[in-house]
Amino acid sequence: MLGGGSAGGQLATMAALDGQVNDPGDDTTVSTRAVALVLFNPAYQTDDDPRLEPFGFSAGAFPPAIMFFGSADHWKNAGDSCYEELTRGGATVQLWVAPGQTHGFFNKKGWNESTCREAALFLHQRGLSAAPEDPVPASYALIRRAATKK
Repeated sequence: MLGGGSAGGQLATMAALDGQVNDPGDDTTVSTRAVALVLFNPAYQTDDDPRLEPFGFSAGAFPPAIMFFGSADHWKNAGDSCYEELTRGGATVQLWVAPGQTHGFFNKKGWNESTCREAALFLHQRGLSAAPEDPVPASYALIRRAATKK
């Protein structure tokens, strides 16, 4: 499992997808294949070097992933684009949105518990963690976005 927030989310995504970028000293006998990704407002962009963004990779190679964004996060539009492309290609990706919240919202009390609970449930459903124990207060409800099929 790989995960990260902001630039760390983008790096976790690329580490999971691109096994071709290695330091000469890397032990390439160790697999970097992720079985799941937990991404907190990953900083994807659509106008930078395409080799550094996940948009061009095969959705079939994309591990199951969960992404969290605030609805007012400036990175959300690129996250929406990535989500749409991956789900259209058949990848298993969940996108959760915190209404009215900005970048890094998951660090705030209440939102931290809400995102961590959804992440734990996502991982539990894949046999990677224990089930979350406590419900999250309704005032911190995340909204799960459904993919648009084109």
